[in-house]
Amino acid sequence: MADEIKKGLQTLTKTVDKGFASVAGDIADVKKELSEFRAEMFEFKQETRDELAYIKSEIVDIRKRLSLLEEKVKGHSGFTKEIDEAFSRISIIEKHLGIKSKSK
Repeated sequence: MADEIKKGLQTLTKTVDKGFASVAGDIADVKKELSEFRAEMFEFKQETRDELAYIKSEIVDIRKRLSLLEEKVKGHSGFTKEIDEAFSRISIIEKHLGIKSKSK
């Protein structure tokens, strides 16, 4: 009977060891996938920051150019209306992108 218990415990030990080895392998796979995902997200975040910085600089440039144009054609009401409309659209874009306007 002691041999049966010993054999049963050995079988149980082997089963538990296999289970832990399997779980350890699964954990290693998840860690690797998580590391790859983090690297991809970091790269995506950097690309997004770069693109947003470019968009912000373009919007600032457009605002400056529109302000200069507005000053040049102040006496022409049709242009002023169009420029005001462009400023309004730029403000909407800035709000949508979460950009704080620097020139107002």
